[in-house]
Amino acid sequence: CGHVEWAGSIIVGPKSPQPGDWPWMAAIFMQESGNEKKVICGGALISPKHILTAAVCVTGRRRTTQPAGLPSVRLGVVDLHSTGDDTRAINVDVKAIHRHPNFNVRTYNNDVALLELSKEVPFSEFVRPVCLPLGEISMKNLTARRASVVGWGHPTNVGKNSDRLLEDYVDIWAETECLEVYRRFPLDNETQMCAGDYRTGADPCRVTAGASLLSFFGDRFYVLGLASAGYRCGTPGYPGIYTRISSHLDWIQGILNSR
Repeated sequence: CGHVEWAGSIIVGPKSPQPGDWPWMAAIFMQESGNEKKVICGGALISPKHILTAAVCVTGRRRTTQPAGLPSVRLGVVDLHSTGDDTRAINVDVKAIHRHPNFNVRTYNNDVALLELSKEVPFSEFVRPVCLPLGEISMKNLTARRASVVGWGHPTNVGKNSDRLLEDYVDIWAETECLEVYRRFPLDNETQMCAGDYRTGADPCRVTAGASLLSFFGDRFYVLGLASAGYRCGTPGYPGIYTRISSHLDWIQGILNSR
């Protein structure tokens, strides 16, 4: 898991991902009126049959239920409408949604879900899973660590979602800094974390919920968080709020081991 060909290259700033750069990234689609499908969120492949994403992505309009239909997933692409990506693309339906039972739609606490795919996907250079932060990785001090945020979203922070995968770099904030900034928000440092640009104090905010917060340890990438919430997207002094994956490993592994 977590292997990419370019791993170890110097990270200098946002760039346009190429096929195979982030082979675990998934675009999550929901059927709209007619036959049109809309990208609603990003997700990350963590097993041959499971996509890790945010619970808010699979919450219905009443905010307490799951959506009326099941989403579908596309893997192996960086451009959702490029014919050149077609030979690498894998389109697969979602068989079941596993949303964290303690997800709080008001505070975004426990904002995590697993999508169970209808079939196993074959791994390749362009489709492979990311690593979960198990063992000693889950115990590491992440403060000030540089991380990548990858997903679909808004290239200029406004307007319609991009058809291309987007990538930005952020710094993981100390828990005390996060609590100070969001002192009026019911933040839970045990299950949530903050990340943003230390120079501006802002969340890149180009990506939608479910985007992966990724960091490199040893020779592979691990998913440390999921884009969840924030305040006044892109406002200096306000980092993004991410679901802390290490705090949800027992729940995640329980789902993986039950199938």
